[in-house]
Amino acid sequence: LRHTHKQIAWHCTHLLRHDDHSKPLILISKKATRGGTEVFVYSKDQHALFATVVAELDRRNLNVHDAQVMSSKDGYVLDTFMVLDQHGNVIEEGRHKAVIKHLVHVLKDGRPTKIKTRRIPRKLQHFKVKTQVDFLPTKSKKRTLMEFVALDTPGLLATVGATFADLGVHLHAAKITTIGERAEDLFIITSDNGGKLTEEEELQLRAELIENVAKLAP
Repeated sequence: LRHTHKQIAWHCTHLLRHDDHSKPLILISKKATRGGTEVFVYSKDQHALFATVVAELDRRNLNVHDAQVMSSKDGYVLDTFMVLDQHGNVIEEGRHKAVIKHLVHVLKDGRPTKIKTRRIPRKLQHFKVKTQVDFLPTKSKKRTLMEFVALDTPGLLATVGATFADLGVHLHAAKITTIGERAEDLFIITSDNGGKLTEEEELQLRAELIENVAKLAP
């Protein structure tokens, strides 16, 4: 439901040819999709996988402006990231092989990528977007829905992912949206024991996110 029929056909064609499911499958679209380059990640789920992928993309000076994060019932992730280079353009085809190689390497390595410190673009230095972390009511008794709003600075998603990993928060689904200079994201998460976050855990997560994002501010 979240993808076009062409995207689904593209994913499935490669998934059917992917014999070794212990290895990650990374696809990068040759044509622009929704204003960016699509990076598709299929992998056995692992600790801090989201944090690892977004930190590695950030390390390659690629900005995620839209993403769909999904988990299958058999323990795999099917994540789609819409990315642009540091100049706001689609990724040049000549870079595709290297990006795929680095992503496969960090996912097989299993260790989260260190977040790279990047300068705040001049155009963002004049904007002020207050970081907001809200936990929305949901019918689910097992999962927590978190809304996150912040200034879309370099390293933002990597910082969010690293904060989740540090606190043992598991990410099950996400909708990442960038509107101008503003990031508006939704995350479906669980605590380290696999259940809904307690009020105390919510307060801790909110405080850590706000503090860590503040370090990125211009």
